[in-house]
Amino acid sequence: MRLTLRTLLAYRDGVLTPSEHDDLHRRIQQNPDAVNLLRRVNELVASREILSPPLEAGDLSAANIIAEYLDDTLTSQRVVELERLCLQHSEHLCELAHCHQLLSEAIRSRVGVPDSLRELALRLNNSQQPARGPSSATQPEPVSSRNALANSAHDTTVPAQPIKLVDSSEMPGHVQVNVEVPMMASGGGTIRHAGLNLEGASLSREVPEYLRGSRKSKWQLPTAIAGLLVVAILTVLQSLGSLEELRLLWQTPAVADSSRSQSAQATASSDASKVKTTALAEPTRSGDKPTDNVQSGEAIKSEESATTSTSAAPPSLDTQASNASPAPSAASNAQATDDSGESTKTEETSEADSSLSQTETAGKDSNEPPPPPGEVESPDVIHLGWSPSDNVESQATLLSRQPGGTWQSLALNVPLALPVTTLSAPTCRSTIELAGWKATLSGASVIEWNAHRGQIQLTTGLMRGLFASQSLERPLQLSSPSGDFEVTLLSQTAWLGMEVGRRAVRHGSVAQSDTTTPVTVIVVISDDSPTDAPLLRVRRLPSGQTIEISQTGSGVAALGGDEPIQFVLSNPPRWYGKRWIRPIDQIAHGDLQNLLQQGTGPVADQLLDLAADSRPEVSALAIQLSLLTGNWQPFVTVLLTEDRLRGHWSTSIALARQLWASNSAMTGSLRTALDVQFGPDARRIYDLLGGLSQDQLSTEGLLGLVKGLESPTLAVRLLSAYELTELTGVDNGYLPHAPVRALIQQYRQQLANGKLTIRPVGDPIWERTGLP
Repeated sequence: MRLTLRTLLAYRDGVLTPSEHDDLHRRIQQNPDAVNLLRRVNELVASREILSPPLEAGDLSAANIIAEYLDDTLTSQRVVELERLCLQHSEHLCELAHCHQLLSEAIRSRVGVPDSLRELALRLNNSQQPARGPSSATQPEPVSSRNALANSAHDTTVPAQPIKLVDSSEMPGHVQVNVEVPMMASGGGTIRHAGLNLEGASLSREVPEYLRGSRKSKWQLPTAIAGLLVVAILTVLQSLGSLEELRLLWQTPAVADSSRSQSAQATASSDASKVKTTALAEPTRSGDKPTDNVQSGEAIKSEESATTSTSAAPPSLDTQASNASPAPSAASNAQATDDSGESTKTEETSEADSSLSQTETAGKDSNEPPPPPGEVESPDVIHLGWSPSDNVESQATLLSRQPGGTWQSLALNVPLALPVTTLSAPTCRSTIELAGWKATLSGASVIEWNAHRGQIQLTTGLMRGLFASQSLERPLQLSSPSGDFEVTLLSQTAWLGMEVGRRAVRHGSVAQSDTTTPVTVIVVISDDSPTDAPLLRVRRLPSGQTIEISQTGSGVAALGGDEPIQFVLSNPPRWYGKRWIRPIDQIAHGDLQNLLQQGTGPVADQLLDLAADSRPEVSALAIQLSLLTGNWQPFVTVLLTEDRLRGHWSTSIALARQLWASNSAMTGSLRTALDVQFGPDARRIYDLLGGLSQDQLSTEGLLGLVKGLESPTLAVRLLSAYELTELTGVDNGYLPHAPVRALIQQYRQQLANGKLTIRPVGDPIWERTGLP
C-alpha cells in the first residue's frame, strides 16, 4: 500500500486491516516526513485555535469535494489538488482530519439524528417529496449520511437520498443511523493508489510559493519596471534639491528649525576655521593624517581603533554589561598642543562633542515629557511601549516588571525605561516598540529588554515574536540558552520570525537534561520581490561566526551550544499569521485586561483569584499567566481538577512542560502544591506531568499509561491520556472527563497486538522539514 495522505489518515484512525496497518506502520517508521506530518495532524486536531478554512480555494473548499475524497470517489487529478491544498494550509488539513476522525468513530457506534435535521435534509434533497417522521412506514434505502448532508447543502436538485433508519424506538424523537463509509467500512480495501506520494522526494517542494523563490524569468518584467521607477524617483528628487533639504521637509517644524540652525552653525564654523575642522574630521577616513591638534587626533584614533576592534570581535553580553560606562570622548582634553609646543584652545573639538552629545542632554534641563516609544533618548536610555497595530491587538494582556519591582499590567502607549521584563500568554498577539524596532509577540514569551550604547539587548528562554525595524544596520542582541547572537536586518521590507524555547530530541521526562535541548530559530521573510541583496545578518557571539541571508524564507537555527546552521523554511509556523488566535481568546484577553486594571492589589494575587472565574477562557488565561510568573498553584488546584477547562488542557500542559524544561528549579513549588491537593497521587501526577522517564518507558511503558486511563482521579486520567497521545500519536477518541470503557479496551487490544507503539521523535528544527 502506498503512503499517501488518505492512507495516513486511515492508519491514524485505525480503520485499516491488520496487514495493511503493519505495512503502513513500517513505511511511516522509515520516513521522517511522514512522522512529522502525522505529528502535525495530531496537533491540529487537538488544537482549539484553528478556525474554519476560508472559502478562498474555489470549488476545492466545497463540502461535496471533501465528501468525495473521503469516499474515495474523487478523480485522481482532483485528489492531488486537494491534498496539495491541505498540505499548504493548516485549516484545510485540520478540517479533513476532523471529518475523517469523526466518521471513523461513527463506524463503531450508531449516531442519533434529530427529527428536525432529518426532515430538513429530506426537504432539501427533494422538494417534491413530503417530509416523513420517524414513524414512517416506508424504510429508506441505506446511503452515506455524509454525502446526503453535503449534497443538500450545495445542490437542491439532487434526487432524494433519505437517511437509513435503524430503530426509531430506541431514542424517542431521534433517528438512529449507521454511518457507511466505503473506504473505511471495508477496512481500507477500496482505497485506490491515488494522491501525492509521501515517500517521494518531490513532496518537499509542496510549500507556499513565496517561501520557495521563483525562476528568474518570472521576475524579469517586475524587476525592469521597478528599475524604471527607481530611476524616475531619483530624477525627481534631484530636481527638487539636496537630500538634506528633503529630509528636513519630512521632520516636524521644531526639529527642522533645530537642524537648519545646527547646519548653519556648522557652515559658519567651517568657514572661520577650515584647517582645524578638517584636522578633526580627517582621522575618520583611513589613510589620512591630521596636520593640527595632534593629541586630539590621536585620541580620536585611539577611540576609533577600539570601536573597530569591538566590531571585528564582538564581546559577549556579560562583557558588555560590565563595561557599561561610556568611553571618554576626544573633547575631554580642554587644550591640545600643536607641533610648535604652543597651547591652543580646541573650540572645534568642544563644538563637535557638543553636537555628538546633544541627544544625551535633550530633555534633561527642560520639562519636556519623555520620548514616545521607539525613539532613543540617549545611547543608554531607551523606552519601551505597548503600541498595538489595530483593535484586535489591543485586546491583549501584557505584564511588565522593572528591576526590583512587581508584575504590573502593561498600559497602552505608556513608555517604560529599560531595563524591563515583559510577559505574554500563549494566546497573545500584540506589538511593542522601542528604538526603531517593532516586536509583535505571538505566543508565550518572557523577555528581559535592556540596552547598551543604544543597542537593544534581549535575554529570554521562551519567546515567539515577529520583528521589524526601520533603523537598518542597527543590530539587535539576543541572549538565549542556545547562545548569544547579534541580529541585523538589512532591508526595510524584511521581517524576522524568532522563536526561543526547548524541543524534544528523544523520549523521556523533561526533568532529564538529555531529553530536550535549547533551540533558537530565526527566519527572515521579505515582502518585496526576491533579489540578491542581503536581507539578514546573524553573528554568533563571541566566536564571530557570521551568516548573511539573501533568500526570503531562509533562516538559521542553533541547537544547544552548537554553531548556527542555515536552512530553507519549508514548514511555516502557524503563529506567523494573524488568524491563528481564536476570537474568543481575544475577547478573554480584553476581559482579563479590564479586570486587572480595575482590580486592586498585586497582579499575582489578582491572577490567583481570576483563575476561578466562571468563564473558562478567562480562567485558563489567568492560569497560564500565573505559570509564566512562576506560580503553579492555580494550575494544580484549578486546571487539573475542573473539566470545564478541557478546551485548554493541551495548551496549558505543553506550557507547563516548556517552563519545567527551561528551569527545573521552579518545580519545588509544584511538588508542594501537588502534595497539598492530591495527597497519595501527588507523586504519580508529578511524573506524568513531566513525562515518563526513559527507565519507565523501558519497563512498564505504555501499559502503565493505559491503566491510568481508568483512574478515579481526573488529573491522572488527563495526564495519562496526554502522555499516551504524545508518545504514540493515537487518542482513539478518549475523553479524560468522560471515560468510556470500550475505548480503554481498544487501547489494550492495540497494545496486545503490537499496534500501539512509540513513534520516533521528529526533527527538532521542524521548520526545515518538507512535511511537518
